[in-house]
Amino acid sequence: MKTIILIFLFIVSTGSCQEKKENNAKNKVTMKKTPIIYGIDYDIQNHFQILVNDDLVAQNFEDIKSSAFLPINEYLLSNKKAILKVKLYKSAKKQYITKELYKNFSLKIMFCKNNLFEGFSLLQEISIPKEIKEESYIEYTYFLNVDFDKLNPILGWYSSKNLAENESNLLKEVQGYYIKVFNILNSGSYNDYYKIIKKREEEVLLAYFDAPEILQEQDDEKEKVQQAKGLMNSIDFSKYSLKFYGDGRLITLEDKNGDSPLYYEDKDYKRIFGILLHRPKSGSPLEVIR
Repeated sequence: MKTIILIFLFIVSTGSCQEKKENNAKNKVTMKKTPIIYGIDYDIQNHFQILVNDDLVAQNFEDIKSSAFLPINEYLLSNKKAILKVKLYKSAKKQYITKELYKNFSLKIMFCKNNLFEGFSLLQEISIPKEIKEESYIEYTYFLNVDFDKLNPILGWYSSKNLAENESNLLKEVQGYYIKVFNILNSGSYNDYYKIIKKREEEVLLAYFDAPEILQEQDDEKEKVQQAKGLMNSIDFSKYSLKFYGDGRLITLEDKNGDSPLYYEDKDYKRIFGILLHRPKSGSPLEVIR
């Protein structure tokens, strides 16, 4: 039986119970009465990336089948059509993508009308051609049938500046921001960390209608930050490069596997902190948005 995995990308915890109450009160000012949650359910045996509005939702570059269920409300920006992209890549051992990949490809858009992530129904089934002819890389684009009238308004990076248009000194600025975040995490100060991810925190809570799953993830993230004290792995910037998302409006640092340079290791796992930066307007400093 396939394990259903709820992964909330870049979700963080509130600084205190009081902060949670303040955030929730603020969200309820514009909160829709009937929650609706959208997600993707996939099962793919190939190297791939799945993006919504050009923001990475899932990827796999290992020669194994990958399957999961992932909520996507945080990627559904107000005033923007919901565009899903599927990028397929050949494996390192093959010259081309498997011709009949469709036999091992399943991607469904699901929805439920509650914030408990229960009772999902099929909204849209995504299909690929039944034969891919000698391609080492191919990309497919789909419009999602999302009812924005039932979603809470999320601005995200919709009106942010296009960072790809002017890359001068951008690498230095991004690396400087990562050093700042590294120092905060290495101090174990969740209060200082919360200050830089507050906007992301508020929008994700709003996107998922204050879902209990989200609040639990936030509690877990707070503990992870506190445990990072003195354990953060030093950043070797030579292993990381700039990666643009959001049609050039989002930027991050990734290694060849798509991992963030912000992490520490305990006896069981590698604990990673991923951030996506944007510039709200010309001349403003970079900020965390996801």
